[in-house]
Amino acid sequence: MSSRHADPFCVCKGITKHYGGVTALANVDFSCSLGTIHAVVGENGAGKSSLMKIIAALFAQMKARFIWRVIVQFTSPAEAALLA
Repeated sequence: MSSRHADPFCVCKGITKHYGGVTALANVDFSCSLGTIHAVVGENGAGKSSLMKIIAALFAQMKARFIWRVIVQFTSPAEAALLA
């Protein structure tokens, strides 16, 4: 395995999302490395869409920590696209 696989380009830590009294995500950690394939799978209601929307900055998520080779915080998908 090359060294680039061991160095994630995206690290998300402590993602939590509530919808009213329902917890969709509770302290979720997720990371992606270059040259790898990732899948988010689970039952209906497991929080897959919520996780992807938080990573894409469609939902505000203030308590989580996101690392994209540098620490950044996006307020919208348009702002995230500026980094790409």
